[in-house]
Amino acid sequence: MSPFNNKITRTIRQFILMLPVGFFLVFEVGVYASALVDISPVSSKFARVSASNSDLGSCVQDNVTGLMWEVKTADGGLRDWNKRYSNFDNAAVEQFWTESGWINPTQAQIDAPSNSVGFKNSVNAQGLCGFSDWRLPTMDELRSILDTSKTSGSSPTIDAHWFPNTQVAAYWSASPNTDNSSSAWYVYFGKGGAFKTIRPYTYYVRLVRTSH
Repeated sequence: MSPFNNKITRTIRQFILMLPVGFFLVFEVGVYASALVDISPVSSKFARVSASNSDLGSCVQDNVTGLMWEVKTADGGLRDWNKRYSNFDNAAVEQFWTESGWINPTQAQIDAPSNSVGFKNSVNAQGLCGFSDWRLPTMDELRSILDTSKTSGSSPTIDAHWFPNTQVAAYWSASPNTDNSSSAWYVYFGKGGAFKTIRPYTYYVRLVRTSH
């Protein structure tokens, strides 16, 4: 090794000896931690919710909107992802179709387990994630969890990491069609858009609550 190279080597060693103890440990850990954050598939937008009477992951908190969302199950139970519901919500409005025309739904039809309101009531009775103020989301709230970066097709337009068991299909909202009392808005988690149709149709439901 040349005298010039020896001088450089000695200078580097002297510089290292002058550094505070633990410098390289902190530096390397910092770089490693940053890399973990960069490659992680988990977004800080959402967080899992747990409670004493609920399994971790039954609900998801949206840290941006302040909304807490129901996570569907695949166990055949109350919140199973394969269950669909009509969307009657007002016994004073013509929402129910018969062979002779539109009539007002009965309160029994509104509270039925096969209707969105009846489903909501059952979930609130159970106290999902420790809360009993679950409701049907508005159209805009439901659209806030659309992930339009997902391609339409066999996968739903939603972040499946946080919202597993999601259908590539229509989910009812609480937003009425102001032009027609017999219909309401829904969000389609396949095309990523919002549409409106008549309330007797049976679509999927994902409940929400305002947490802060």
